[in-house]
Amino acid sequence: MPRPRFDRLDQKVQVRILDAAALEFAASGFQGASFNAIILAAGISKGAIYYYFDDKEDLFLTVVRRAMLLLAPKIGGMAVGELPESDFWGAADALMAASWAATLQDPQAFALLKAAASLHFDPSHSAPMALFFAEMRGWLEVILAHGQRRMVKGRTVED
Repeated sequence: MPRPRFDRLDQKVQVRILDAAALEFAASGFQGASFNAIILAAGISKGAIYYYFDDKEDLFLTVVRRAMLLLAPKIGGMAVGELPESDFWGAADALMAASWAATLQDPQAFALLKAAASLHFDPSHSAPMALFFAEMRGWLEVILAHGQRRMVKGRTVED
């Protein structure tokens, strides 16, 4: 995830960097993306990109996380408070269908998520990757715990 100083950067510059990176990563995947092409497209120096991000992987994870956050409002129903108390698993199925539909309607997000899925990241590899996985795992654990509370011996619990 970006260094804290990235958050203090002018928002227009932040967007320019992340948009340039998203285009390059979506077009070429993580391995094929050129860090130098991103730097050139963003109109910043190599020193500046390393001032805000640890490396190419850190920038990639930031871009993937941003794509996921931009998709979330289009999907809806992802917060625990939005999960129904009855028919939880039906709602989970609908959530997955909505996730696929929203992702397929956004070719860049689809390409970024596909690139991320193809890498088989190891969270122990780096601090940014560990943080990314911890965030995703935390979200999934909350939703699954909610679903488990709704189930007893394979039957839905009705309050």
